[in-house]
Amino acid sequence: MAPRISSGAQSRLPARDESRSSRAGIRHLEVNQRYQIAMEFTDYDGRLHPAGESWTYMGHGFLPYEDGLTLFVRVNAETECQWVRLRWRPEQQGEIIDRVEGYIRPVFATHS
Repeated sequence: MAPRISSGAQSRLPARDESRSSRAGIRHLEVNQRYQIAMEFTDYDGRLHPAGESWTYMGHGFLPYEDGLTLFVRVNAETECQWVRLRWRPEQQGEIIDRVEGYIRPVFATHS
């Protein structure tokens, strides 16, 4: 069964317990908002996401039985949706999910 894709700003990350859900911070990501990597990290698939990398957030999916969080992103308007897979376990990408605001920050348009 494929993960459910959540794309609404009202979406929330399912969690094993409410206290963990409230700390997750993933809820700050808004669909169609541009984001930039503020602190380098490696995802579940071993792909490095260096500081400065940017993409548009398109939604997420969560697999509770594997603690798997997938962020669906688009690098630019011409590319298809890609994914950034993370695993919510301390020995893997748990810290990234728990402190996502420090790793992934919104990009705001600047006016000249």
